[in-house]
Amino acid sequence: MEQIFLPKLHELDMLLREWCGDDRALIAILTRGSRRAATISAGLDELRAAALVRELPAVNGEKRLRALEEEVLRCGTALTSTV
Repeated sequence: MEQIFLPKLHELDMLLREWCGDDRALIAILTRGSRRAATISAGLDELRAAALVRELPAVNGEKRLRALEEEVLRCGTALTSTV
Protein backbone atom coordinates (compact mmCIF):
# COMPACT_ATOMS: atom_id res chain seq x y z
CA MET A 1 0.00 0.00 0.00
CA GLU A 2 2.67 2.51 1.03
CA GLN A 3 4.89 1.61 -1.93
CA ILE A 4 2.31 1.69 -4.73
CA PHE A 5 -1.10 3.16 -3.94
CA LEU A 6 -0.13 6.10 -1.73
CA PRO A 7 2.60 7.38 -4.11
CA LYS A 8 0.10 7.18 -6.99
CA LEU A 9 -2.45 9.03 -4.85
CA HIS A 10 0.12 11.78 -4.26
CA GLU A 11 0.76 11.91 -8.04
CA LEU A 12 -2.99 12.31 -8.57
CA ASP A 13 -3.01 15.13 -6.03
CA MET A 14 -0.21 16.92 -7.90
CA LEU A 15 -2.04 16.47 -11.20
CA LEU A 16 -5.23 17.87 -9.67
CA ARG A 17 -3.24 20.88 -8.45
CA GLU A 18 -2.17 21.53 -12.06
CA TRP A 19 -5.71 21.15 -13.38
CA CYS A 20 -7.56 22.99 -10.62
CA GLY A 21 -5.10 25.69 -9.66
CA ASP A 22 -6.43 27.33 -6.50
CA ASP A 23 -9.87 25.70 -6.81
CA ARG A 24 -10.61 22.78 -4.50
CA ALA A 25 -10.28 19.22 -5.73
CA LEU A 26 -12.19 16.29 -4.28
CA ILE A 27 -11.12 12.62 -4.14
CA ALA A 28 -13.36 9.74 -3.01
CA ILE A 29 -11.66 6.44 -2.19
CA LEU A 30 -13.72 3.28 -1.73
CA THR A 31 -11.75 0.30 -0.40
CA ARG A 32 -12.13 -3.04 1.39
CA GLY A 33 -11.33 -3.54 5.04
CA SER A 34 -10.97 -1.20 7.98
CA ARG A 35 -7.20 -1.68 8.18
CA ARG A 36 -6.73 -0.71 4.55
CA ALA A 37 -9.03 2.29 5.00
CA ALA A 38 -7.03 3.37 8.07
CA THR A 39 -3.73 3.04 6.18
CA ILE A 40 -5.03 5.14 3.32
CA SER A 41 -6.49 7.74 5.70
CA ALA A 42 -3.14 8.03 7.47
CA GLY A 43 -1.47 8.85 4.14
CA LEU A 44 -3.83 11.70 3.30
CA ASP A 45 -2.28 14.33 5.56
CA GLU A 46 -0.06 15.78 2.85
CA LEU A 47 -2.74 15.96 0.16
CA ARG A 48 -4.00 19.34 -0.91
CA ALA A 49 -7.22 17.88 -2.32
CA ALA A 50 -10.09 17.07 0.02
CA ALA A 51 -10.29 13.28 0.33
CA LEU A 52 -12.79 10.87 1.80
CA VAL A 53 -12.06 7.18 2.50
CA ARG A 54 -14.92 4.72 2.93
CA GLU A 55 -15.12 0.93 3.12
CA LEU A 56 -16.92 -0.91 0.35
CA PRO A 57 -20.19 -2.55 1.41
CA ALA A 58 -19.72 -6.04 2.87
CA VAL A 59 -22.78 -7.55 1.13
CA ASN A 60 -22.88 -9.55 -2.12
CA GLY A 61 -24.93 -9.74 -5.30
CA GLU A 62 -27.72 -7.29 -6.04
CA LYS A 63 -27.58 -5.96 -2.47
CA ARG A 64 -23.94 -5.03 -3.02
CA LEU A 65 -24.80 -2.89 -6.05
CA ARG A 66 -27.51 -1.04 -4.12
CA ALA A 67 -25.25 -0.60 -1.09
CA LEU A 68 -22.42 0.65 -3.31
CA GLU A 69 -24.75 3.14 -5.00
CA GLU A 70 -25.88 4.44 -1.60
CA GLU A 71 -22.28 4.75 -0.41
CA VAL A 72 -21.24 6.64 -3.55
CA LEU A 73 -24.14 9.05 -3.03
CA ARG A 74 -23.14 9.55 0.63
CA CYS A 75 -19.52 10.17 -0.44
CA GLY A 76 -20.66 12.71 -3.01
CA THR A 77 -22.78 14.51 -0.44
CA ALA A 78 -19.96 14.51 2.12
CA LEU A 79 -17.37 15.72 -0.38
CA THR A 80 -19.50 18.50 -1.85
CA SER A 81 -20.46 19.73 1.60
CA THR A 82 -16.77 20.48 2.25
CA VAL A 83 -16.50 22.79 -0.75
